[in-house]
Amino acid sequence: MEFFSDKEKLRLLDAGSGLGGLIIDLSKARPDWKLTGVEISSFPWLFSFLRSKILRRQNVKFQLGSYEYLNFEKFDVVFAYLSPVVMSEIWKKVQYEMVPGSIFMSYEFPIDGEPPSFEIQVSEKGEILYVWQM
Repeated sequence: MEFFSDKEKLRLLDAGSGLGGLIIDLSKARPDWKLTGVEISSFPWLFSFLRSKILRRQNVKFQLGSYEYLNFEKFDVVFAYLSPVVMSEIWKKVQYEMVPGSIFMSYEFPIDGEPPSFEIQVSEKGEILYVWQM
């Protein structure tokens, strides 16, 4: 994410953070960023939460629950690697709550009828990160 390299105090949400790999990796690379992961499943959330405590990541917060209850306005970047089934639902929330200049990213799943601002091919296998600038 080098297009954020000069942004200090960036606030990033991983909506559906799973085992927390993205947040944990970013926390080491960017200790100045405020990173939040939200996960609806108890085991992955507990694993992430405990891992962040063991690694003493001060800029990380893992919450148990659904992204639906968070206000996206509080984040500069919202990242989602969710089922394609919920992409139109999360897109409505993104449009309603995210502020101009903020970024929404979806790993592997585009949003039907909403062309991204740009796409990043992240591997030779063809996985794509879709990026929308609000």
